[in-house]
Amino acid sequence: MKKKFTRSVLALSLALAIALVLAPLTALASPGSSQESAVELKGGQSGTFDNEGGWWYKIQLAAPSKVVVTASLNAVPDNNSAAIIVFDYSNDVRNEMRSYVVPKGPLADTTYDQPFWIGVQEGGRPPSRTGTYYLDEGWYYIWINCSLDDGNFGTLKIDSIEPVNNSGGLTTDSAPTINPSKEVVKQTRYDGNRVSGAFYYWFALPRAAEVSITKSVNPAIRHDDGNPGSVLFLLADEGNEDYDGDILGEVDGEIEFWLQIRENDARLTNTITYSLPRGTYYAVLNNDKAYPGTEYTLTFTSSLSDATVGAMSNFVEAEAYTPGQFTDVNEDAWYGSSNQGVIASAFEYGLVLGTSDTTFNPTGDITVAQAVTMAARVRSIYTTGSGDFTQGTPWHQVYVDYAVANGIIDAADFSEYNRPATRAEMAYIFSRALPPSELEGHNTVNALPDVNSATPYREAILALYIAGIVGGSDDSGTFNPGANINRAEASAIISRLILPDTRFAGRVYG
Repeated sequence: MKKKFTRSVLALSLALAIALVLAPLTALASPGSSQESAVELKGGQSGTFDNEGGWWYKIQLAAPSKVVVTASLNAVPDNNSAAIIVFDYSNDVRNEMRSYVVPKGPLADTTYDQPFWIGVQEGGRPPSRTGTYYLDEGWYYIWINCSLDDGNFGTLKIDSIEPVNNSGGLTTDSAPTINPSKEVVKQTRYDGNRVSGAFYYWFALPRAAEVSITKSVNPAIRHDDGNPGSVLFLLADEGNEDYDGDILGEVDGEIEFWLQIRENDARLTNTITYSLPRGTYYAVLNNDKAYPGTEYTLTFTSSLSDATVGAMSNFVEAEAYTPGQFTDVNEDAWYGSSNQGVIASAFEYGLVLGTSDTTFNPTGDITVAQAVTMAARVRSIYTTGSGDFTQGTPWHQVYVDYAVANGIIDAADFSEYNRPATRAEMAYIFSRALPPSELEGHNTVNALPDVNSATPYREAILALYIAGIVGGSDDSGTFNPGANINRAEASAIISRLILPDTRFAGRVYG
């Protein structure tokens, strides 16, 4: 008897262990009874709830996202129901998030409400409903207020968490560059407040051109409640400090300042065309009162050919470099011809010259003026095939004027051009020398040892790492943003900028 009992206990223990291993983890997620005890759910995970009280889960969003939630009950009786309420507890203020609930069928049957309920019987089946939320980044709490019979339960599943695209800048300083001949940009309204405002984009025309912008609206839900959402498109030039749309365009043969579409309009796509002189322009997309999930698309076309807009093939060797021609260049050093050869490349393409016929001064500082000059030459060669400029007084003014006119720098960025440039400033200037389409992502940056949210020009630095134009001074990717940049380092950055085949690829930082 003793042996039989021992074998039974062992068998039972083994069965329980196997059951725990095989049981899906999502089914084991029990909710908290308060906000403080809320259990976190991630995309694809599920949790259960019963009738003992109100229950709490929570989710965290690293970026503005579309969140799809499905709630279901295991039983049909009429008195089984539950309300799913999503709260934003940022700044200790409780805001109820609205959701789209599609009980049966196409978008026309969609309801937009908060909370969403389950408990409606259809054909005797246990009820289930799905709600879709468009939410800003941050923490959210899901409260379940239920009324279930004893022994019954419900399931809450986070079907998916999908980041949504809001690609415009919230200010002109953060406006991303677009190519006026072939760019398509999209953004999705993701809550009741954040996108109710202007998003900025900018582009530079190397010469006079006709630019057409087609705006499309894809409503999350069509409605005519007397106060429909709308999107207003404006174009402004750099001379308009308020960027409130001071340029006339043509819409359907009529002269207009703007292009407006409302969500209940029969026509949800329209085009405005501008005849513009050479210069820098800001496209402004201003959204108002639209439902979350509404998607806006801007499609840019222009009379500029791709070759005129820019081509990497415009960069050709203009000088011959002979190893040893500069007596102060160690050809075995990291920058030398026997290693990375970046001084040779920068010299051959006419972007960094020697300090004399026989010296290069690889460890000498690069000034802000010299950095702007290099970037201006890169942009000019890219767009026209020529990097020639006629210098005036001071010598660098023509390059500064060109850089400002073409959006490489802003007029107020630098007050002193003859001082040494920092590595962060160089990253900022060089990252805008070419359009974003020429800075393809080849690497992943999760973190850098000395670059954080407080680092000046952080986004420009990250863009160069992702594109493989810089790689840091050690295996961890240390950048030294506040240090002065020297002529060898500048040669490395600019040669990788114009020669994509020499860029780093496949690296992961952090």
